[in-house]
Amino acid sequence: MIWQAYESGEAIGKTGSEGGVILKDEEATDYVRITLERARYFAITVGLYGVMVHTAFAANLEEATQKYNAMKDALEAAPEDNDDLDAWCDEFTDRFR
Repeated sequence: MIWQAYESGEAIGKTGSEGGVILKDEEATDYVRITLERARYFAITVGLYGVMVHTAFAANLEEATQKYNAMKDALEAAPEDNDDLDAWCDEFTDRFR
């Protein structure tokens, strides 16, 4: 999976889905997007296009960065088979809160 800045990084500094300022925003091959934003807390939102949207939270930037990187790693291991993908999504959302 090749990650690149979402829309050439134009969303950085703008308001994210959780009402915070977007710090990082990446997309992989028109398949998945991951965004890190800071409000009173930190939020990492993943959109697996056509399948799920999930937001995890962190108390500080260090925790948020660790969670962001772990979520990206997990996304790279997502199965392509839809039968397996449903179970994978359940595990992903349980793991990242």
